[in-house]
Amino acid sequence: MERGITHEPLTESHLEQALAVAPAVIYIGTLEDGRFRPTWVSANIETILGFTREEALAEGWWLEHVHPDDVGLDWVREARSRPEGRWDGQYRFFRSDGREIWIHEQVKWEPGPDLHTTRVVGSWMDVTTSHRREMALADSEERFRQLVTHIPQVFWINAVEGGLLYVSPSYEQVWGRPAAELYERRSSWRESIHPDDRERVFCYLSSRRGAEYEVTYRIVRLNGEIRWIRDRGFPVPDSTGRIYRMAGIAEDITERVLATQRVEAAERHYRRLITTSPYAVYTMDVNGVFTELNPAAEELLGAPASVLLGRSFMEIIAPESRDVAADAFQQMLTGETDDVSVKIVVLTPAGERRVLSVAATTMRDRGVVEGIHGIARDITQEVEQDQRIRMLAEALDRLPDAVCIERDDGSILYSNEAFQELTAGRGNEQTGLQALLADDTSPRERRAVRDELIADGAWRGRTSIPRGDTMVPLEIVARRIELGRHTVTILLARDVTEQVERELQLRRTERLASLGTLVGGVAHELNNPLTAIAGFVELMLAEERSEEDRDALETLRRETQRVAKIVSDLRLLARESQDVKNRKLQAIDVNDIIRHAVRVRRYALETSNIRVNLKLEPDLPKARGVPSEIEQVVLNLIVNASHALDASDRQDKVLTIRSAATRAGVAFEVIDNGSGIPEKVIEHIFDPFFTTKSPGEGTGLGLSLVHSIISEHGGRISVNSIEGRGSAFSVLLPFSRDELDEDAAASQPAANTPTVQPLRVLIVDDEAAIRLALVRHLRRRGHTVETAEDGAAALEQIASSGFDVILSDIRMPGMSGDRLLRELRERGSEDAIRRLLFMTGDPASEAVQQGVEHAIPVLSKPFTLREITEKIEEHAASSGS
Repeated sequence: MERGITHEPLTESHLEQALAVAPAVIYIGTLEDGRFRPTWVSANIETILGFTREEALAEGWWLEHVHPDDVGLDWVREARSRPEGRWDGQYRFFRSDGREIWIHEQVKWEPGPDLHTTRVVGSWMDVTTSHRREMALADSEERFRQLVTHIPQVFWINAVEGGLLYVSPSYEQVWGRPAAELYERRSSWRESIHPDDRERVFCYLSSRRGAEYEVTYRIVRLNGEIRWIRDRGFPVPDSTGRIYRMAGIAEDITERVLATQRVEAAERHYRRLITTSPYAVYTMDVNGVFTELNPAAEELLGAPASVLLGRSFMEIIAPESRDVAADAFQQMLTGETDDVSVKIVVLTPAGERRVLSVAATTMRDRGVVEGIHGIARDITQEVEQDQRIRMLAEALDRLPDAVCIERDDGSILYSNEAFQELTAGRGNEQTGLQALLADDTSPRERRAVRDELIADGAWRGRTSIPRGDTMVPLEIVARRIELGRHTVTILLARDVTEQVERELQLRRTERLASLGTLVGGVAHELNNPLTAIAGFVELMLAEERSEEDRDALETLRRETQRVAKIVSDLRLLARESQDVKNRKLQAIDVNDIIRHAVRVRRYALETSNIRVNLKLEPDLPKARGVPSEIEQVVLNLIVNASHALDASDRQDKVLTIRSAATRAGVAFEVIDNGSGIPEKVIEHIFDPFFTTKSPGEGTGLGLSLVHSIISEHGGRISVNSIEGRGSAFSVLLPFSRDELDEDAAASQPAANTPTVQPLRVLIVDDEAAIRLALVRHLRRRGHTVETAEDGAAALEQIASSGFDVILSDIRMPGMSGDRLLRELRERGSEDAIRRLLFMTGDPASEAVQQGVEHAIPVLSKPFTLREITEKIEEHAASSGS
């Protein structure tokens, strides 16, 4: 015992004080008949459990406050079966305030003084806080166990100095090997690594021993399948900081690796596509600066990427496209749109202009625009081609001909305005070529046209289709061609109205020419006897005759004149256009001629109840022509219109004549609202002897004569008629020329007073009757007359005698009059030529023209004795006889 320290004896008081601050409640009690009864409890029960000693010593108190679910989990049952023993356990208990706590109870029991009593000593300690920590730890460990058991990754723990401590069940699924094998034989993990990766992996792990690491490698499953693994390890230190374990996670990243490989392959693929693309591909930042260009972009922009990268795209935009390009760029930057398609013009460094079609898209990162990428295509040639196509289409639209491109299915690929106007109102049943065929074309004929077009690749023909109230004649040319991958038919339709009219006129002219040859001969043969008959009638009328004889002779003279008029009309109809030169062309006032013709026909018009409406243009320029012949034209047209009006049932019959100046000449129209002319008749309306009148009512020469006169004047005449509504005859005459007017005036012969002194006259004609009539008449006038029956006889007489006038027929057997002229010229007989005077029954012959050219006057048969006498005496005076 140490000096200075005194010891008091341990009393119950001392024990009470010590237990009062103990962490556990100490109790003493007995177990009698299987029931526990505490006899003493330490004072700290009130602090720890919240009960007083008195409450704790009450019978049944302890059992009342044990949690119902934990009753029976105590030492009492064991003490009943064993006389001596210990018990250590935990259960739930309710404090005096009702709060549930965890009690840690330790008990020792031993036999008591008698057989029915067992002495008990124990403690109650509140372990709620530690229990909860243990429970939380247990829960955490359970959650961890659940986690590593169910996660697809493989969780593992290794001892640094030793083998495998733990591997999660996922190992078997990922590695395709049993985990037991790994615990038993660690080398199995090494063997699972792909041979090509094994050395690399172990070298790396050796270099990272005891340190954190991450490695990717391939494994080979037992079935031969190869998988990619990413393995991460972490060092685990003990309480001293020494690394004594390694923990890690290994995961199967095969799908990720394959996806990455696919992405990389796709990137390489698309990179190759972009590199080899014929289109320009580019990217630029939000400032419009180029950041990437493919080779096609370099070629398109005319500069290498080293020159273009880092430059703004606006530097290459042509001035006319800058606003468009800037607006599109701004719309994408502001988010107004993510995609734009524009057409812009760029300038290459060499100054070349190129038209581009650009499609651009924004590049976004988390919704924020970080740049723009796009594709550009050079459409310069396309634009130029489009311009050429538009120019061609515009040119085709301006064509008067109808043009159409038709597909094989009948749909129209293109048609110009003329085609659309031509086929307007034709309906939708027929298109293209079928729409141009006449309405009365049968299905069989239409198929034949189509078959010929397909077989020969071309078709040509004429047809006519309605336009308004008239039929339009068309000439159609169709040709099949290859256009890209399709076969199309190109159609060209031309309105040949004028051509048809010219052809009709040509046929008329040819008929007239043929007729002229016939009429020339007929007129000559008729005019000779008519001249003789007329001459003898005049001679007989000049003698004393009875009234009855004179009436008969007058009748004979009138009929002779009637026949002469018919022959004259035939002669006018048959003469050639050059015959106009023989007539006196002068400036004529068409308005005056029209007014005079209307005055001549006014009585006949009024008696037929025909109202005349004149619409004559004031100050109408002069036309060129022969006044009498143009008046004949107007009169014939008025008479023709009058007959049409007489044949109609109209109450209000109107004849309208109007005149106007056009660019081509002076025009006038004679219009009636009569019955009109049938279409089949119009084609023959100007043919000689063609008439729709009853026999005896017309000769069919009126309109034919009109056509002949207008043609000879260098003009044109046409007719437009609608059945039931009337007809319009349009005439166009050339303008007058001053020089022609002057020539016409200069060609007027000076007025001469016919001589009445006796003349020596030679009459040369193969017709004895004409010679006889002229001889009798001229001798009565006091002239000396000799005759010859042809030119040869005349030459002999001219050579032996001088004549004041030589009157010669032109057409004669043997030597004709024109040959007589040639002989005189060859002989130098100018005096005889000057005294020569021709007469002819065929004024349209070339011989007449020859005489005119040599200033030989020509007198047409038949003529009156007075006319021939005046002509002979006038000619004698002018030739100096």
